[in-house]
Amino acid sequence: MRFLANRGPALAVALLVVALVADAVLSLHNIREVATSVQWVSHTNEVLTRLETVLSTLKDAETGQRGYLLTGEPAYLEPYRDAVDRLPRQIADLRQVTLDNPAQTVRVLRLDQLASEQLAILRRGLDLFALEPDRGRALAAARQTVLSGQGKPTMDAIRGEVDQMQRVEWDLLRERGAISRASARIALATTVVALAIGLGLVALAVWLFARNLTIRQRAAEVLHAERERFRTTLTSIGDAVMVTDAQGRVTLLNPAAQALTRWDADSADSVAASKAHALDHLRQYQRTEADQIESVLR
Repeated sequence: MRFLANRGPALAVALLVVALVADAVLSLHNIREVATSVQWVSHTNEVLTRLETVLSTLKDAETGQRGYLLTGEPAYLEPYRDAVDRLPRQIADLRQVTLDNPAQTVRVLRLDQLASEQLAILRRGLDLFALEPDRGRALAAARQTVLSGQGKPTMDAIRGEVDQMQRVEWDLLRERGAISRASARIALATTVVALAIGLGLVALAVWLFARNLTIRQRAAEVLHAERERFRTTLTSIGDAVMVTDAQGRVTLLNPAAQALTRWDADSADSVAASKAHALDHLRQYQRTEADQIESVLR
């Protein structure tokens, strides 16, 4: 009990500091876990977006080539040319974001090969159209080429490869989303628990400080009562009593001592104990000498 009264507040403060440090470390760990999970979710979404972009670009190239072959209008070549210019960079970006997954990296290589084959097929169709001097015959041949479905197997293989990669990424997205949500729940739970522990330790520290203050106040009241009782006892006895502090200053003179020294309580406070003792010895000597003279005269 005495240990709690003396060391309890300091112990509570020490525990509070330890709890705050532990909470800070745990919160930092949880923040990193949540940030990592969110980063992986964002990474998976980026892969899905780039896959869709590559497939859309190949569709644009095919649409532009067919439009030109069917109409002979150069304006239809713009989507084709833009697609041919964008595609190498898009596949390179897709390869970069799948480096963390070897299986997906292999599929990107196959996709790159299929895309190159598809562009080569589209290019051959355009070259054949350009080589025919008769525009009517060229348009008829181009229409026949489009209707024959040239390049469709390659495009179907591209769609299949992209679809397979997307399924893998969707599975990863669900898995990483679940991890991200779990990390967020853990972070929230640990924060709430740490907050509850911190508030509990603060309440404990306040209680111990208040209890320690109450104990000290009671001890001071008891000490004051004992001093008053001691002072009452000293002032009520018939002998002269002088009390001094550690510095030799007079702190108490009972009525008998005041009558003997002819000092009142206020003036006695400034008198050194050594002077008081010297005066007391002098008066005792004088009294003893007077008693001896009186006994001789008798």
